[in-house]
Amino acid sequence: MNFIRISFIIYLSIYVLLLLWLCHKNGSMLKTFLMSALSGMAVFTAVNLLSRFTGVSIPVNVYTLGASAGLGIPGVLGLITVRIIL
Repeated sequence: MNFIRISFIIYLSIYVLLLLWLCHKNGSMLKTFLMSALSGMAVFTAVNLLSRFTGVSIPVNVYTLGASAGLGIPGVLGLITVRIIL
């Protein structure tokens, strides 16, 4: 379990650095970050709405909302992966 936690933290760190680099490259850092946050929250909501059919739900708390808003769609996919594995 410790390996999964460490690899998840490494994955999230790489994604955050990649997101910051892309935001800086586009020139509009705030706009890019907001679009990523909105898309992450939309996918988070869709996953929880479709949990009846898929059997996979993500609990709503400060950490999962922060991951989905801060990391966008890859953050939600990471949460789904961790939820399925654990």
